[in-house]
Amino acid sequence: MKPGARRLRMVIGGGLGDCLLHTPFIRHFRKSAEYDHITCMVAKRALELLDHNPHIDQLIGCESAELAIWAAPEVDCEVFSPYVQAQVIEGRDGSIAFQRQMGWGREPSGSEMSIVRKVARANGLELADESLEVFTAPEDEAWAEEFVGDLPARPIVVLNRRASSSFKEYPLESWQRVADALTGGVTILEFSAPENAMNGVQ
Repeated sequence: MKPGARRLRMVIGGGLGDCLLHTPFIRHFRKSAEYDHITCMVAKRALELLDHNPHIDQLIGCESAELAIWAAPEVDCEVFSPYVQAQVIEGRDGSIAFQRQMGWGREPSGSEMSIVRKVARANGLELADESLEVFTAPEDEAWAEEFVGDLPARPIVVLNRRASSSFKEYPLESWQRVADALTGGVTILEFSAPENAMNGVQ
């Protein structure tokens, strides 16, 4: 890396949803040309969600509990960590610990502004594009095309009722009502093991 190059480290916590919510910012920072090197720190279990993103120079996985360390300020690297915040705690013996905090300055209840826009505004960023994106490997795309080719020729709805934490999950009976309401005219797919699949889905 050339001397004086600007580096950015993005700290990404959570699962599928949180990773997707970071993608507009990853794209924004890359296209802004403000940084020569962009590193993304992500929980190991979520590495595959970003491993083909062309806007990332370096992708590093770590344990979820370690993300707070990487969210702490650093002298020679700018840090963007809107969803994982680090509180530095200094012990009486001079030791330093990092405590993870979640949150990004929530808007008052009732606000209809998207989370991405709220985070952008809180950080003084003007996003040209707030859309979420995911990049897949060619072999995954080939598999998906073959899989979809065997399905009826009608719209496909994919349901993912799993969350990184069980308390975030929508009740199963409520998901079943969603699936029942969609039945007829569409093919419903669910990210689930066959033995745990809902009625009327594939």
